Amino acid sequence: MFLIAWIFAIKSAKSQEETTPVDILNADLLNILQINGKEVKKLIGNVKLKNKDAIMYCDSAIVDADNNIDAAGHIVILKGDSVRLSGNFLIYPAATKIANVRGNVKLTDLKMILNTTELWYEMNGDVGYYNNGGVVTSKDTKIKSTYGTYYKRTRDVFFKDKVKVTNPKYKLNSDTLKYNLDNEFVTFYGATEIFNDSSTIWCNTGWYDSKKNIASFGANTFIISGAQWLRTDSLYYLRDIGYGKVMKRYDFHDTSLHIIMEGDYADYYDKSNHVIGRNRPLLTHEQDKDNILFMRAEILETMEEGGSKTFFGYKKVRMYKKDFQAVCDTFVYSYRDSTFKLYRDPLLWNDSSQLKADTIFLYTKNKQPNKASLFTKAFVSEHLEQNLFNQMKGNIIHIYFKNKKTDYMEAYPEAENKYFGREDGKGYEGLNSAKSDKIIAYFLEGKVNRIQFVGKPEAVFTPMKKVGKDMLFLMDFKWQGSLRPISKEDL
Repeated sequence: MFLIAWIFAIKSAKSQEETTPVDILNADLLNILQINGKEVKKLIGNVKLKNKDAIMYCDSAIVDADNNIDAAGHIVILKGDSVRLSGNFLIYPAATKIANVRGNVKLTDLKMILNTTELWYEMNGDVGYYNNGGVVTSKDTKIKSTYGTYYKRTRDVFFKDKVKVTNPKYKLNSDTLKYNLDNEFVTFYGATEIFNDSSTIWCNTGWYDSKKNIASFGANTFIISGAQWLRTDSLYYLRDIGYGKVMKRYDFHDTSLHIIMEGDYADYYDKSNHVIGRNRPLLTHEQDKDNILFMRAEILETMEEGGSKTFFGYKKVRMYKKDFQAVCDTFVYSYRDSTFKLYRDPLLWNDSSQLKADTIFLYTKNKQPNKASLFTKAFVSEHLEQNLFNQMKGNIIHIYFKNKKTDYMEAYPEAENKYFGREDGKGYEGLNSAKSDKIIAYFLEGKVNRIQFVGKPEAVFTPMKKVGKDMLFLMDFKWQGSLRPISKEDL
């Protein structure tokens, strides 16, 4: 075996600034040949070369007078203290200082392995790139792409075209992304979809911190979880708890509840189907095309617990629906009993009637009003014309509906009412004023037809000619029609 025992320096025809000499550290056989009038060194067997801080091993190599290298067989390049590049063939033009390695290419550093069929590696800048498909494996993350670029100095790898990421926590498809090997930080620059055990996310821009399981997504982001989906322009997402903070325009859809919530700031919990909208979001509850509830509040919340689905409104709640409108401070709707619950100074309007109490419950059946219960300081007013109002008050009032119209109404205890009687085709005859333990008013076609008193009533009839202004209203009467929402846009 012929052993080169000394270091043979191959001097470049170019200046030292342009090319760096390739030092021959070892070879079993050295042949000096003339090719196209130029002298070249052909090295065979256990070849070891050095160029600056790079050491190269191979089975055979040709080195010309310009320090260009053409090598084959078990190529291994060691660059610095961490990079190892291997393959079957190598072409290294000294002028460009870009090594081209082909065949079973493998690039490794301290925290990743890159496999591809062909790789270019810039020796000066420590940048490697491929354009015919490659796979990077870093711990338990595997990333495939058509194009890829590795930057040793920043520890970043850029991937382009048909990017697929596989991780035990998630799977990801993207057009373009960057992955940092040290902090396992992923940045998205193109159309991206992310799949995990609880949701699917589509986005165009954003980032994901694999170590902390935290992500942020930009414009036109979609997140789908079961029957719920969210679209937004900004989402900060904590994957471990399934929590997202929405900080720009969004619309949230719950197809099982027929709910849409729109706004610009919200908290989103995908695992529990829980959304808290802030800054006066708009909630749309579509029971059917002709029966839609619109609601705004300072805070709107939808949630599901124990199989029961509920949505809430807090502070300055305003609701509009064709068959009723309402305002209150706190609102609850339960899907379990199909009941609207209004708390703290609620007002509810139905046709020409106004309902007022400390608390109002509106029960629905088959998507239509079935019963309304007014608790504490209950007051019902019906606007007739100008300053004329039918009125009923009591500590509790129950109103029963039939075919979307009032069927009958009962007030107790300490019930009072004022009712203007009239005959068909004639004007009002007079004012009926009464007090009783309980008063029941029966309606026909939505109008008072007759009144029943339970207990010992005190009733007075006053002809219209003798009705003075001081007789028109019960104590605590207050018509608040100016607060009534008249449309979705009025919320």
